[in-house]
Amino acid sequence: MKPDALSRRAFLGTSVTALGGLAFSSAGLPALGRPRGGPPRILVVLELRGGLDGLAALQPANHERLMRVRPTLAKPAAQLELLADDCGLHPRLARIAARFRAGGLGIWRGVGHDQPSLSHFESRDWWDEGLVGEVRTGTGWLGRFGETLPPDPLAMLAIGDGSLPGSMRGVSRRPPAVRGLSGLALRGPEAPGTKGNLRGVQRAEAIERMFSATRGDGELEFVARLGLETALAARRLADAEERRPKTGFPRSRLATDLAAVAAVIDSNLPTRVFHVVQDGYDTHADQAASLERLLGDLDASVDAFLTHLAAQGRLGEVLLMTTTEFGRRVAESGEGGSAGTDHGTASVLFLAGGGARPGLFGPAPDLERLDSAGNYAAGVDFRRIFAGVLSQWLGADPAELLGPQFAPEDVVIA
Repeated sequence: MKPDALSRRAFLGTSVTALGGLAFSSAGLPALGRPRGGPPRILVVLELRGGLDGLAALQPANHERLMRVRPTLAKPAAQLELLADDCGLHPRLARIAARFRAGGLGIWRGVGHDQPSLSHFESRDWWDEGLVGEVRTGTGWLGRFGETLPPDPLAMLAIGDGSLPGSMRGVSRRPPAVRGLSGLALRGPEAPGTKGNLRGVQRAEAIERMFSATRGDGELEFVARLGLETALAARRLADAEERRPKTGFPRSRLATDLAAVAAVIDSNLPTRVFHVVQDGYDTHADQAASLERLLGDLDASVDAFLTHLAAQGRLGEVLLMTTTEFGRRVAESGEGGSAGTDHGTASVLFLAGGGARPGLFGPAPDLERLDSAGNYAAGVDFRRIFAGVLSQWLGADPAELLGPQFAPEDVVIA
């Protein structure tokens, strides 16, 4: 490719896709590799989108009221993966149950807040921002943490549908949001006879030359710098793709995304926070069949991810946390195989990996005291778990990022 093959017009016109989700410091190029001082602690947030039915994922065992109002969906205790006398996991969560019994998993029940909304959009915004009510900041709890990290484009990374989750929005920084590790590759004119990664390398080299040529050229220099940082980040992710685990992961979108997370970790890139998503938990109808599939995929994919990390000696560096915007109604709706549940309030939250504090936490749902919509009250405010993750795992000050009123829960091993 000739030095002038990527003209100003072509660069500005074809790099928007690559640059759209990114904002960086202008104080130099991104640092490569691991931060000094040993391996960092890594957080993987797995969003269970749609509202996980916490009463199905972790069901009260032999609860008379639940069995009565869920004649189709509630399971006899003998079918559950019992964790205690009063509750058990859905039978499709057998691997997660085994990890719990081995002391490698924390399960928090009744997680929500005291101003529940039954709107997906409002509830998701509240969980993303770590703020409940009318006050909005436009930033996410992870995005505010990201502002404290070194100005590397790959300090945080969302892998999934290509859209940036609200939880990762910062004031001045937008982490990459990609469909896969090759999703940050630059798009634009192709030189004859080139393809694949070689084409990406040539574009990166062209942008490097343009960056050198635009020093002192005001806005164009700034845009060229962003392009160069994007190109470098794309090349690093492309290299990480070569390390993607070839075996051990099931064939599903969630497993594919977690395998990509594993590849980035194995490549020693400086990513401190990942976000992946499993969609489909808005189970208004056909819930039994849907949860068989979804929870089975969740169980197998998370187990494969943790098994891979352990085999690589990296499990101690990683904490995986699930989130969901709300739970489901106590009583089922519909009849027979079409039965489902409406939007609810609280749900369950899983913490697994290196430092996860093992055990069952949070009060059992009080199914005898329901609100006017038929939902039970949350027993653990989700922001207290966020505060624990921020302070005990990521070493941040939760009072600055969430406010001083949320005392951290003990979510990791001291």
